[in-house]
Amino acid sequence: MTMYFPTQKTGAGLAYPVYATGVSDSLTRAEPIITPAEVQSRYMKNIPTKFAHDELTVDDFKDQIKLAINRIELELDIDIYPVERTEKHPYTHTEYINYCFLRTKMGPIMRLEHICVRSANGENLYEIPPQWIDPGNFHFRQINVIPLMSTYGINQFSNSTQPAGLVLLTIMGGLGFIPSYWEIKYTSGVSKTEGQVPVPVNELIGLEAAHKMISMAQAANTKNSVSISQDGLSQSSSGPGPEVYKRRMDDIQDQIDLIKRSLKKRFSKKFLTGFA
Repeated sequence: MTMYFPTQKTGAGLAYPVYATGVSDSLTRAEPIITPAEVQSRYMKNIPTKFAHDELTVDDFKDQIKLAINRIELELDIDIYPVERTEKHPYTHTEYINYCFLRTKMGPIMRLEHICVRSANGENLYEIPPQWIDPGNFHFRQINVIPLMSTYGINQFSNSTQPAGLVLLTIMGGLGFIPSYWEIKYTSGVSKTEGQVPVPVNELIGLEAAHKMISMAQAANTKNSVSISQDGLSQSSSGPGPEVYKRRMDDIQDQIDLIKRSLKKRFSKKFLTGFA
């Protein structure tokens, strides 16, 4: 899969930490995807993986890590591994007059190949010059087109090499809505370093996987009480049964919820729609 394009626009600085253009080597902020051994050592201390008639294998851990990654991507609308996407977005007059405010469905945006107007039969009618595209809010999945360059003149939204596109864009100023007008081609992902993910994202993956593994371990503990009787003497003991690890699972769930809220603030943004 080709990941770089000749006309691409990349976000300023690193994908994580947000807004950073350089980081110290004293603190690890990105690392490889968590391994089964790390899930056990970080989040499952003193929790057994072998039982009387079954055990939790390395393959079980790998499967839960894979499932956790997919759940996180689905819930948070972020791509953990880089993904190339092509999306169609409607034209609305409100967004158009506010510097072509656009927001991709997934994020954060790592690289933007193009924004163009493509007709229903697939013809590229007009392409936004990459010099006009502002990458300052790519981590929020936000794109703005700011044609404020001395080469083109102040607030001029035209391209002299494509008069057909200029005519089309001029006509659009009188319309309020056109479906599937803009085509956006971009690559989204949480890290610009191949094979690395931000430590908080990796922690969330590990916690999600550990929560499912502990649930399986808990299901193996089916007995609430044990009674022994011999020669008229008896002894009994009781335990929590299937809820033996409930406290640990609740603690992990609280950590999962906290990290998800934090990541949503880092890689998403709420907008008030009230433009003139």
